[in-house]
Amino acid sequence: MKSRDLDPYIAKYNGWYPTVYDGCIRIVIPATGDKTEFWQARAIDDKWEPRYDSPPNPKRETVVFIAPARIKYDLVASMVLVEGPMDALAAAGEKVLSIALMGNNPTNETLHLTNELITGIITRVLILEDRDSPGRLAGVMAYFATEMEVRLASCPSPWKDLAAMPKEKRGDLIRSHLSS
Repeated sequence: MKSRDLDPYIAKYNGWYPTVYDGCIRIVIPATGDKTEFWQARAIDDKWEPRYDSPPNPKRETVVFIAPARIKYDLVASMVLVEGPMDALAAAGEKVLSIALMGNNPTNETLHLTNELITGIITRVLILEDRDSPGRLAGVMAYFATEMEVRLASCPSPWKDLAAMPKEKRGDLIRSHLSS
């Protein structure tokens, strides 16, 4: 997390915790689901295989909701929707609520759960696609567009996702799409 300038305090604030499994240090990321409990254990060092370890439950029916320790006043009714938990943690570091869909091909159940979590709280959503899977989250826009203002963006080159971007660039990207 340090190499990506992600805030460990926000991770801990949202229930993330370290563990050692098979000699590999991992961060356990709890998720929310309608039908099942889920977590993902991500290797701290990318050389470890498997990079992600999860229970056999279907991850595509869960989301990772991340609240920043403090919310930036001008982004109070906004949210960033991303593919993975590290990108959601990066968005929360910019003082905005975020949800990771746990993949770039969410099910209707996942979208319904996300809608339940944000309805009545969020009026503006930024759907931020990874550059390694462009266009896949574009279909999600229609699901949320009836209830709130939805914007779609991709991470600019050369970064593949929000967590890979330098912290100051993340903030600029999020604020440019979500500020009034």
